[in-house]
Amino acid sequence: MYLRPAGILLCAMVLLFADGCGDDDGGTNDNNSNQANDNNSNDNQTNSNQTNDNNSNAVDDDTIYEIQDESDPDFIPVGETVLLHGVVVTAVDLYGPNDGDVFVQEPDGGSYSGLLLYGPTVTGGTLADLTIGHVVNVTGVKEEFALTSDTSGRTMTELSGATIEPVEVGTPLDPELIASPQIIMTEPGAEQYEGVLVAVQNVRRTGLDSYGNVLFGGGLLVGNDLMDGAAATSDGTCYSRVTGVIDYFFYYALVSRSSDDFVVAADQGVCDLVSEICDDATDNDGDGFVDCEDIDCLVSGACRENDPTRCDDGKDNDGDGLIDCDDWGCRAHPDVLAAGVCGEETGDVECSDGSDNDADGYADCQDMSCRFNAAVTVCATYMENTAALCADGVDNNSNGHTDCADFGCQDYGFCPNEETDDAQCADGVDNDNDGHIDCADWSCQGSMVVTVCEGNLYTCSDGLDNDGNGHADCDDIACRNCNYNQSSPVCPPCP
Repeated sequence: MYLRPAGILLCAMVLLFADGCGDDDGGTNDNNSNQANDNNSNDNQTNSNQTNDNNSNAVDDDTIYEIQDESDPDFIPVGETVLLHGVVVTAVDLYGPNDGDVFVQEPDGGSYSGLLLYGPTVTGGTLADLTIGHVVNVTGVKEEFALTSDTSGRTMTELSGATIEPVEVGTPLDPELIASPQIIMTEPGAEQYEGVLVAVQNVRRTGLDSYGNVLFGGGLLVGNDLMDGAAATSDGTCYSRVTGVIDYFFYYALVSRSSDDFVVAADQGVCDLVSEICDDATDNDGDGFVDCEDIDCLVSGACRENDPTRCDDGKDNDGDGLIDCDDWGCRAHPDVLAAGVCGEETGDVECSDGSDNDADGYADCQDMSCRFNAAVTVCATYMENTAALCADGVDNNSNGHTDCADFGCQDYGFCPNEETDDAQCADGVDNDNDGHIDCADWSCQGSMVVTVCEGNLYTCSDGLDNDGNGHADCDDIACRNCNYNQSSPVCPPCP
């Protein structure tokens, strides 16, 4: 599952188990005790039948809505043991090395109706005995999972230590039809449909990202955790329907279950919608999002704050709550710095006077405004960024690393056996034998001469989705690489 991918090198999770078993209104075993009293008081009704009622509709059991929806008056907190009756299996993970999870959903569907069961056991059998549509009862402990390096504040709701009790083989649920991929790929819609079986219509496959996820028009990203979606689809093909459950791990993804979840459109022209115009206050492509609210505008760069004009117009062009030079896209972009729009340390005088002119905590060549400004010449030898400086045997920037031991030389492509140019970072080969291929390799992400990946100050501020994973610039985790306490100079640092 996305929650435990093999590509993540550092992964730790703490599972918190509650001691008691509470129902949705905070009581302890009220369902069992109150119902037992009813059994003994109602003219000695048959106990076996009443017990069956306890396990079905006679009691107020917990629901997935109460687990997922914080606005629900009976919202269940983390750490509570919950009991679900009559929920329906929507996906079983029997694929790949990180299998073993199950998605279940309330029969009535809708937002907040789906849930991930992490590594559950099946009473009297195995996961292989479950089928999509199986009606089951579930017990487990509610958890909210995310790696500590995910600083977004988003989590994946799941039940840990879960036990599944099969009830009967039922009918598979119909997916929730979603009007636009953006609804399920971005918040707040993505959170509402987390774990829910959904379908989008009329989307064309545009390619693969560096992790093998399948990319479609409108910002749809299809994960490969339950099946090989790349093998089941083809670039340029229009699909009338793509179905799957919504998962989260650093970013949201629709996870398809089999090739049947991809339906090729009989009319390939249905995917050719009108493109969004990003400044006419009109929803041109009819997806419910206007201008810079539309992911098509953000990915294209039409709304990014990354040039001298947009960084000096008094507007929040990209809708991130930051205006002009308060936006990281402006504060360190080479073109903006060269124009002198943001920051006071932008020339040879300011970058050699020993003062922190812009009061950002860095003086002269230690300041990104000086180091990454093409108009500044006094900092040329501060960085190891030329073929000569990377072969002179001198630690030119006094960081303790000389020549090819310095990331500066590696990033600028002056060292052998590194993936540091567009050709090597797009050939599907692990050229430096470090276990990482193309844009999954830090060498490709950080190289200042690579344009096909996200990760350096240029590719993280150009407004483009360079690696084609549906996320551009600071929205891409490659630009905010918090796993190793690094970030592109143009993106907010990790907390």
